Amino acid sequence: MDSDGYKQAWVRPSTLESLNRRIHDGVPLEELGARAADRRDTFFELLFPYARPAEGSKVLELGPGVGWIMEAMLDRYPIGEITGLDVSPVMIEQAQERWHDDRAKYVLYDGLHVPLEALRVAARRRPDRARGAADATPDEQRILRNFVVDGRLVRLPARHAQKQVVLGYVARRFEESRDYEEREVNELLRGFHDDTASLRRYLVDEGMLEREAGVYRRA
Repeated sequence: MDSDGYKQAWVRPSTLESLNRRIHDGVPLEELGARAADRRDTFFELLFPYARPAEGSKVLELGPGVGWIMEAMLDRYPIGEITGLDVSPVMIEQAQERWHDDRAKYVLYDGLHVPLEALRVAARRRPDRARGAADATPDEQRILRNFVVDGRLVRLPARHAQKQVVLGYVARRFEESRDYEEREVNELLRGFHDDTASLRRYLVDEGMLEREAGVYRRA
């Protein structure tokens, strides 16, 4: 492929599926999160553990694609902010459609000159937010601070152990030995996340809420 053809490959409109075939060798989308987590762990846990991001650190990734590594980094480490610097507006558009985290930003550049001012603006754009939960245990707080912002659940962790910590914290909002109608469950969960149906289902599936004849109770 000549240089013009290569350039057009990254700027022409594209779907997430076609981008996947182009840059990830056709690996199924549902496997890319696990592959990104494996590469993250190989780099920061096995090869260069001294380079693990410290709490609140700012991280820059060059060529983040649609953000799989960025997402994996935020899942594991207490990063304050991560910025992806990419030459492809198509990549950035698809990344922003695929997932969202307030700590993640994208900056477009020409591949030759690092846009320092754009990076400064991206760094200033994120307001201070209250992370985690004041009534959580220290062990819970280490997980919750990555997923609970200003008292709201911004997303669920991909890792099962972390997901259980987050769901366990949410489940404790329900009073013991009290029956809840589904409407009441939704009202309570809406304080954490807008997708109450999914959150309710996860709590039931993990055995943290019991459901019988449309009535819910904390397990």
